[in-house]
Amino acid sequence: SSVNGQVFTIGSSANAIYTAAGLSSDWFYSRFGTVYSISAEVRGQEFQPSASNIIPSNQEVFAGMVATTDCALELEYGIKACEDMFPNGLQFEDGSPAPCEMLEPYCSQFDFVRQRCPVTCSDCPNFNVKADISPEIIPLDKEDKNALLIIA
Repeated sequence: SSVNGQVFTIGSSANAIYTAAGLSSDWFYSRFGTVYSISAEVRGQEFQPSASNIIPSNQEVFAGMVATTDCALELEYGIKACEDMFPNGLQFEDGSPAPCEMLEPYCSQFDFVRQRCPVTCSDCPNFNVKADISPEIIPLDKEDKNALLIIA
């Protein structure tokens, strides 16, 4: 709900959406023992979303993928995502909210701005997570040499 206020159900595909055989998550579970996966459904009741739902749906799906990745990084590696606080609790002199994207000019002057707005202030720690496995290239279609799945 953090993107457009739309509320989504979280859970396994079968419990949250509907039972379906042969999802890509099934293949990843059986082939690689994948622990985390996403089966995304976009807003609306129709199979093909209306034009007015395309951009909001993409924003919501992307936010869900980022949140799932952040959760996996924290659970598996103890790495917390670097993100600006929202709401950040800061206000301008007139009492209006001061969102991080408007506070970039103050990053160098105030520690509390850098602490609450690390992305805006370019103050996120750099980290590299090294996977235990080498990338694997899997041909998806024996006839089409360009149809490959690369798993890192």
